Amino acid sequence: PLYAFIWMVSIYFSGGYKRPVLLEKVGKGILTGAIIILLIYALLSESFRFSRAIIILGTFWTFVACYSFRYILGKLNLSYYPIGKNRMKRILIVGDINEVKRISSLLGIIPMQKEFVGFINYQQQESTKDEEFIGDISQLKDIITIYKINEIIFCGANLDAKEIITTMSDLQDLALEFKIAPSESTYIIGSNSINSLGDMYSFNINSIGKKRNLYKKRIFDIIMSCFFLIFYPICFGFVKQKKSFFYNIFHVLSRKKTWVGYSPLSEKNGKLLPYLSTGVLYSTDTLQLEQFEDKIIHQVNVIYAQDYKLSTDFYIICKNFKHLGRP
Repeated sequence: PLYAFIWMVSIYFSGGYKRPVLLEKVGKGILTGAIIILLIYALLSESFRFSRAIIILGTFWTFVACYSFRYILGKLNLSYYPIGKNRMKRILIVGDINEVKRISSLLGIIPMQKEFVGFINYQQQESTKDEEFIGDISQLKDIITIYKINEIIFCGANLDAKEIITTMSDLQDLALEFKIAPSESTYIIGSNSINSLGDMYSFNINSIGKKRNLYKKRIFDIIMSCFFLIFYPICFGFVKQKKSFFYNIFHVLSRKKTWVGYSPLSEKNGKLLPYLSTGVLYSTDTLQLEQFEDKIIHQVNVIYAQDYKLSTDFYIICKNFKHLGRP
């Protein structure tokens, strides 16, 4: 049971349970679990150790069982259990008529399996004036359900980053892929990168508002808090406000704070981003500037929220360790 639990947790954190199911992520999770089990085995005393062949055979059987089960489900073509990157795409493009047609033409020359491409008007009041639209942005959730959409492309020429982040947050519980198609000369978020031929027209989104990312961030906060608590006699020597640092550890453990959060911003703009607890450190702490304009602060917050990685939090903590006592 302990082995099974370790493998399940490893597969979960590797993204093996996320839809669409990617077998390479499942394999990564199994290998990670096997390494953890071997490390635990190495730490046990001789009297508690057993044959390593059991671990090796168990790993092999886990590979066979997990891959076979998912392969069979994939062959059944279950809509709620999509397998792999090459599933048939059912796409919605959100923008005005000129932009959605431009993006649609791009999709026509990119090698991908498309089953459906629909147009959504980004303006609510204009949705009924053009028959080429199947609805407007206010009807997005209903249209996703009716047409069984699995990918949404936002037109960067029509929607700004704030609107896109807000819409993504509203749809975060659905098994969707989000992309942003930039206009011919304007890139919304310059920190994103192009990953493959199929993404040559757009940017991948990894919103911090996704449940999986929020869960990973919470686990990270707990681990870092426990680390700081255990090694407090050493850590406090490197922190400016030592008393506040001690309080911050318990504030983070109780979810009153998070180690890295948004830089303080006006209430109006803050509401447009996925919710996070107050940060001890800020997303702007990576920049070596004393003062920021609201526009710059919001742009950095959007980049942090849109392309979230645990490595970013870790980097900010390491870079600003002395500020961990910030009240």
